[in-house]
Amino acid sequence: MSDYVVVAHEQGDADRAATIIKALRDAGIEVQGDTPVTDPIDPAMEAAIDGAWVVLALWSRHSTDRDGPQALFRAVEAPAQRGAYLGVMLDGAPTPFGFGGLHSTDLGKWGGGNDKALAGLVDTVKQRMKLGPVANVGGAEEEAIDPDAKRRRNTMLAIVAAVVLVLAAGGYFLFFRSTPSIRQQIDAKLFAIPCAWLKVDPVNDGSNGTLALTGVADQPDRAGETIRGLVKGGPKPITVTIDQVAQIGSNECPAIDVPRRLRQDDGGQLRVESADVGRDKSMGLAEARVILNLASSSKSMALFGIEPSGKVTWILPDRTALDGLKEQDVGFSHDSGNHYEFTLRADHLGWTGLLLVTGDRPLPNNKPQMTVTGSHDFGDWLQSATDHGDWHTEMTWYRIQPR
Repeated sequence: MSDYVVVAHEQGDADRAATIIKALRDAGIEVQGDTPVTDPIDPAMEAAIDGAWVVLALWSRHSTDRDGPQALFRAVEAPAQRGAYLGVMLDGAPTPFGFGGLHSTDLGKWGGGNDKALAGLVDTVKQRMKLGPVANVGGAEEEAIDPDAKRRRNTMLAIVAAVVLVLAAGGYFLFFRSTPSIRQQIDAKLFAIPCAWLKVDPVNDGSNGTLALTGVADQPDRAGETIRGLVKGGPKPITVTIDQVAQIGSNECPAIDVPRRLRQDDGGQLRVESADVGRDKSMGLAEARVILNLASSSKSMALFGIEPSGKVTWILPDRTALDGLKEQDVGFSHDSGNHYEFTLRADHLGWTGLLLVTGDRPLPNNKPQMTVTGSHDFGDWLQSATDHGDWHTEMTWYRIQPR
């Protein structure tokens, strides 16, 4: 094993990887394997990764998508096991499932240039290079390590021994707290199911032997089988039900899948007062009461409606449109904080989605209020609009029926 670095990345992140590689080399750090990882992995790249002192895994929204390419996940599994892994989070990407307990650094809003964020990453790599792969403590390669490295490793051995004693004394809960819970594992799987926006029922959450899924999906059976496979073989049997999952048409999928990639949790910023809404025959309209509890960190917001036909409407393209509701006959209310309520009217039937997008900046190339586009066009626009910045999505669904 040699004291060099490999920057493991996918093709979509090649430009930013090249900037990082240059910065590392300018700092005197040897970097091997400049090319993106492929599936199957190139033998030369595989050999470079196997011999690297540190492997930087560049995670972006593209590479963390479990429905997208899996080459990077497979390429860095072995380095993670031997202690050579260092995750680098780009453009606000979430830590990929399975790597949450490992060392990582978040570049946040790094735009790809030579700035403080990049300098901080270089410093982090320098510190990791001093330690070497932390899993090879006391291994067969110890004779090739210099005396300072040996002392550091002996110190690490002492730390490991102390941790073992703590665990034996009853501090084992510290370890299990860092291990993903079954609920966290389920959420990660749910967030990755295509054309679906699913949650675990707060009552039947598996603790009583029944785990109920709620939400919408174009193939509810697929969602059920995915979660059944996850809980199978657990410490106690769990029955997974999909009775509360509504089936929707595939024409709505693009308007779901792009926001799904920005979903991190369900922060409770968006809800509808009732999941079932009646459409008045005389008026031809259905009225849904929408409740927003925007987080203080949400500097911008936009609300979109998704119809069963696949059409997407810019209900509220920005905060200005939200504040403008007070001039309309929609029962608008707003307290001194970020709590808003208003009535939304629709003229169609069926399962209807509301999508809330919040972020640290205004959405670029935004559309005027009440603009209507197809699901595919909306997905393409949202993908481009959220390429940079810190974005979060929430979605809720309600059913409009004749009354």
